[in-house]
Amino acid sequence: MGRWTLLFAAAVVFTSVTSGQNTAGQNTRMVTGDVNQFWRFVLDSMRNRGQSSGRTSFSVVYDPSGRRTVTTSSSSSDTGSGSGIPGNIGFGTGFPRNTGSSAGFPRNTGSSTGFPRNTGSSAGFPRDTGSGSGFPGSSASTGSSTNTENPPPPPPAPAFPKPAMPKSNPIVKRPTIPMDSIIENTCTNEYKALEGHTLCMRDDSRVRVSGVSEADKKMITDLHNDYRSKVEPPATDLVTLKWDERLASVAQKWANQCKAGHDKMRKIPSIGMSVGQNVAGGYNTWEESVFHWYDEIRMWKYGVDPDSYLGHLGWKKIGHFTQMVQNATFLVGCGYAECRRSRYTRYYVCDYAAGQSNLAYPYTAARPGSGEGRCSVCPNTCNKGQCDCKGLVCLNGGKLDPNSCTCTCTKLYEGKTCEQLVCPAKDKWICRRDWPESYCDAYTNVPEECPHMCGICKSVTGSTSSSPEVTYVSSSGCQYQGVRSTLDECKAYGRGGDDIHACATKGGNITCTDCDKYYNVKRDMCPVMCGLCDPQCNGKECRNGGTLDTVTCSCSCQPPYEGDMCETVDCAIPDMPHCPYWSVGHCRQYRNVPSDCRHMCELCR
Repeated sequence: MGRWTLLFAAAVVFTSVTSGQNTAGQNTRMVTGDVNQFWRFVLDSMRNRGQSSGRTSFSVVYDPSGRRTVTTSSSSSDTGSGSGIPGNIGFGTGFPRNTGSSAGFPRNTGSSTGFPRNTGSSAGFPRDTGSGSGFPGSSASTGSSTNTENPPPPPPAPAFPKPAMPKSNPIVKRPTIPMDSIIENTCTNEYKALEGHTLCMRDDSRVRVSGVSEADKKMITDLHNDYRSKVEPPATDLVTLKWDERLASVAQKWANQCKAGHDKMRKIPSIGMSVGQNVAGGYNTWEESVFHWYDEIRMWKYGVDPDSYLGHLGWKKIGHFTQMVQNATFLVGCGYAECRRSRYTRYYVCDYAAGQSNLAYPYTAARPGSGEGRCSVCPNTCNKGQCDCKGLVCLNGGKLDPNSCTCTCTKLYEGKTCEQLVCPAKDKWICRRDWPESYCDAYTNVPEECPHMCGICKSVTGSTSSSPEVTYVSSSGCQYQGVRSTLDECKAYGRGGDDIHACATKGGNITCTDCDKYYNVKRDMCPVMCGLCDPQCNGKECRNGGTLDTVTCSCSCQPPYEGDMCETVDCAIPDMPHCPYWSVGHCRQYRNVPSDCRHMCELCR
């Protein structure tokens, strides 16, 4: 009976929009679905590959911090984009302004400081973009805080010969291993805290052989590096991969599930990078599995969106290959399981850190005629076509300089590999007040600005406020939910801690509805009305246009008013001689008329 090959690609893929992050998304999986679509895909695969075998490859895409990215478009491997999260949310030195006309009325526009956006703020917070622009020069460095355009695609490369599959040993009949020796206590407290983590799954009872030998670990790593060093067009910035046991333990646990497809939670906190995945089923050896992942290069075109030449969801056909040759991937770890009475019997899983973010530009290609070649960005460390930093990996979003083999760390980490956490004394003021805990998983820069709130820094003193989250109704009837500011903090809000004249409490037309509709109303305009602040000076109010000094709690009155709260007028003072020449209507039109003509304006009765 002839052999045939069926390739699956189940993915959650991230893409970018030039103006910012596309937050709309969908899971695009092709494990189940329309039957006709399924068989059309099978026939296409048979035509493309010209061979047969009852074997399957799967692959996936994740965000740089391990969060699953749910969007449309360009990858077939479950990897992680440097941008898998809907954009950054930024703030500036003051409260984000998306209002602020001279009249003080809310606008639905504003500055790029603090309002939730799908792109990074102009205050310099990292922009989280996806394929096509996630990393400098198409170098997908997870956690990068820069955003540059990718180089233009080179002229079409000549057709490449089909890579030769490496020689492999025939499958060895291994003895059955008791289940007790397969199931390990992998669900530590660290992973129990991550809902649905793969390491907390119980092995499938059908597993009879499990694990990867030391010889196979070396062979798998060498195969990946060999393929990466020969990729066409030549790569200038690929780094030699290193085996990682943490990735291998998660990959092994997923292999022990005997399932076709990808796990949903494989995050490894100690790595601090997104984790991608390639899966294959039914092949006889590791050499065959890795070969067929890489063999997708025959369908791939550098610098071109795969859907444009492979059709709708065409990225599924090349996602295993692009994961293997991502320039932000530094670590690999794999698992293997044989499962009796299962569909594919043999399951091969490789996890990668970081996961892929860009299928069109997985690496930076040498430009024709430029004199560039393989590993040209790292002449000091070039070895066999790759930048070899002897296994050095920058953790927790750090960026590797492949030529000097040094790490540039993000603000929360330091050390040779960015392994040491450095916690600030407290979070930014906006944490918990306008950025709830749910933002920790939704925006990539929030954990960096609010490490205490997001659980990265464990000290209880790091909160911006010791006050609990509350639901509070102000005297104006506005409901506020969150952490309320202290009186000292509120002195910087509104007008010295009081509402401005545009607020309804002062006769203006900004109402309770605007408190939640516009980001800066609570802080910049109406902190008391919106419930963010208690009234200064025990609620003392200065009448008739007077201004409260929140330090001395005294009123500065507008003439002709005086008194503790600007409530009285000295009627012993006569009107000025020119008052008869002014009409009564001027009393409401001109600020100085009531002061000069207090009797004519009927302030004295």
